[in-house]
Amino acid sequence: LHGALHLFMGKFELKKYCWSRTGVKLLDQIENALKENKFPLVVAEGTTEQKQAKIQRSSYLGHGFRRLGSTSGNLFIFGHSLAENDKHILSQISRNKYLHNVYISIFGNPQSEGNRKIIEAGNNLKFHKGKETKKNIYFYDAGSVQIW
Repeated sequence: LHGALHLFMGKFELKKYCWSRTGVKLLDQIENALKENKFPLVVAEGTTEQKQAKIQRSSYLGHGFRRLGSTSGNLFIFGHSLAENDKHILSQISRNKYLHNVYISIFGNPQSEGNRKIIEAGNNLKFHKGKETKKNIYFYDAGSVQIW
């Protein structure tokens, strides 16, 4: 939803760097692009408004953002702080009426300040415009999942 280091905008199209097509390490491809003053399609602006503006300038990112608002079933969130500067993402999730279950990772002590903020923001995803939705919110220990 916020791009990636291997995605670059060409003049009229999105370019995706891949190892499998070139045999060149992805990091080397990215490094070479940076040397040519080409920059990855990554949303790194600070505020939610700045991030939203960058997303809207990219048809690729805009499409992903709109899909988040209409995807159905279950959503797993891993390694995300659910912070205020990503309110645009949180709003898109809360307004999505097709999501049934949202699973949110927390790392370490559930009572730590950071995790309490994640839990509060996660529980707020059940509400849209002050009304409770049918979403179920679950929290899980990030350390219990072997993603990589």
